[in-house]
Amino acid sequence: MKIKMEPWYYLIPGGVAVAIAAVLWKRRTGGGGGALPLVHTALGDIDLGPIDTSRAAIHKAARPIVEVAVQRVLGRPGTPAELQYVQAVSYLETNYGKGWNGAMVGSNNWGAVQCPGNAQSGPDCIPYQDSQSSGAKYNVSFRRYATPEDGATDVAKRILKSQPLTASALSSPEGTVSMASYAMRREHYYGGFCPKALAQFGAAAADASFAHPDRDEGTSACAKEAVILHITVAGKLVKAIAAAVGEEPMRIGNFDDADDWYKSTRGAVA
Repeated sequence: MKIKMEPWYYLIPGGVAVAIAAVLWKRRTGGGGGALPLVHTALGDIDLGPIDTSRAAIHKAARPIVEVAVQRVLGRPGTPAELQYVQAVSYLETNYGKGWNGAMVGSNNWGAVQCPGNAQSGPDCIPYQDSQSSGAKYNVSFRRYATPEDGATDVAKRILKSQPLTASALSSPEGTVSMASYAMRREHYYGGFCPKALAQFGAAAADASFAHPDRDEGTSACAKEAVILHITVAGKLVKAIAAAVGEEPMRIGNFDDADDWYKSTRGAVA
């Protein structure tokens, strides 16, 4: 059983939504494991149309929860960029914890966070299923939280504490959605599918792209495809969230600039 279609699917015009749906991902870890693979090519240049405001009330209602979560993690109020991005990831992943099916309903898991590999049968772990970048499915447990605030806090912790490069992209005045989304994959938060790279280079390259994004042409192509889709969707959500709460949205940027920033900061990681 998988999480039902993420709600951002409905924010995007039909043809683009179908393309993005085909490259979805899902594999987050609870701390000791890996995660897996969204594309600057055509997707990076697609006009996604006007921002959908029909879910403004949902975004507005989630903001106080995200503010509490970020305050818990940082010990200070979050900046607009930090709040917008944590909130965008929470909506993208699970519709603020409301996008689950089956046993995960009511789990308060906002970030699609998995239980650690060595604790899959813990008391707050729920058996579920996920997919590799190649589309191959596997069984895994996802975390359950006592409250929405707890679930949101774990998302904020992973983005703003456990992933220092992502955190730096969001805290910098020069930071962009593109930088944060690029760093998030390198720091193993999200994974996903890369259908174009999969078709050209095969399943082995697609699956290896998470751990070795710079290993060869195939893994690099999959990594790029995955990151650009994340930028596209997260950027769309950041704009919608900012409009809902009356803020200026953080800058979106683009894959190439994020790639240059990452390599100048950390170097390519093979």
